[in-house]
Amino acid sequence: MKTPLREIGRVDHQPQDKIIDAMEGVNFDYNYSGQRVGANGQIELSVTTVITDWDKNIYYRTSRYLGHYQDWKNCIRTQLWNHLIDLGVGIMLVRVKLEDFEVDKSNYSPQEK
Repeated sequence: MKTPLREIGRVDHQPQDKIIDAMEGVNFDYNYSGQRVGANGQIELSVTTVITDWDKNIYYRTSRYLGHYQDWKNCIRTQLWNHLIDLGVGIMLVRVKLEDFEVDKSNYSPQEK
C-alpha cells in the first residue's frame, strides 16, 4: 500500500506573522534532502522553503514528511504554496509566482552521515 507523504514535523522562523505589502516584492527558494526508510518505496523527506520580502526580511519553514516517494515533487510545491499563503501573500500573486515553478534536483542537499 502506498502511504501518501504526510507532515510529521515543522519549524517556522519568521520575523513577523505576515509579509506587509507583498506586492512590493517577494522571492522564494527551497532545498530538500531525503532518504529511504523501510521497504516499499517509503522515504523521509526534509524540505526547507525560504521566502524573502521586499524589505529583506527572511521567513523560513522546515518540514519533515514520511510516506511513499511517488509525490515528492508535489509535496515540495505544496509546502511552498502553503508557506506563501500562511505569510499573507495574496492567492493571485502566489499563482503567478508558482505558475512556471518546477522542482529541480539541483536544490537537493545530501544528508550528512
